Amino acid sequence: MIANRVSLQELLTRLERAWRSLADTGTQGTLAFDADGTLWSGDVGEDVFCAATARGALRPAALEPLRSVAQRFGVPLTDDASTQADALFDAYRRGALPEDTACEMMAWGFAGWDALQLSSWVADVLEQRQLSQRYFAPVRQVIEWARNNGLLTVVVSASPSFAVEVATASLGFSKNDIAGCQPKLSENGVYLPSLTAPLPYGQRKADALTRLAPKKRVLASFGDNVFDLAMLDAAEIPVAVRPKPALVERLEHHPRVVVLSD
Repeated sequence: MIANRVSLQELLTRLERAWRSLADTGTQGTLAFDADGTLWSGDVGEDVFCAATARGALRPAALEPLRSVAQRFGVPLTDDASTQADALFDAYRRGALPEDTACEMMAWGFAGWDALQLSSWVADVLEQRQLSQRYFAPVRQVIEWARNNGLLTVVVSASPSFAVEVATASLGFSKNDIAGCQPKLSENGVYLPSLTAPLPYGQRKADALTRLAPKKRVLASFGDNVFDLAMLDAAEIPVAVRPKPALVERLEHHPRVVVLSD
């Protein structure tokens, strides 16, 4: 049984109290959110990546970097980027490829794509995957409360930034509010098979939050998985949202974390 459960109303009451204390000091505050499993059910990075491999949509520019990862982890080599990516994703599902490596691959694996074209393609995929029906209503209400009270709201995610940006647009987040797994862009706007910054994962999620909201107190943070713990611990009110088993197992060692009831 999970302890420290709170209803949405109980959480909003706590946030209101903390916000009033913050306002009295004149300090600016922020609320931070993980994306997949927290703002919505499922994983938009996986939605987009699996759609690309199924449709053979990955480009030749990604093939050699994908083969390099396959060699490191003993995955059979192929001569097609989408087929190689599919084999690597299967290895990840079997536990033979580390999660952080898989997250990075699902971002730079779109090397060769034009950024604007990819954004449009991502929107089509997420519409087909019915993302609009997967948003978590209580968290949307928290976001609305925060903005009504002048608090900054940011998203820190290990999913590809180009997927998170599309998925969070209807929630009112802009590109500048998001720290995701960001592949490099060439001068002509084409993605390259490398990243602009370390993957926001584990402790690096807390580091990314600091970069997004410097000199602001983190009033609350929200996450669903064990690699969100560093970001949760950085907040005055750490909130687990539909926590996965790996996070549930750790909650006894993080007694400040409250669990938002559905």
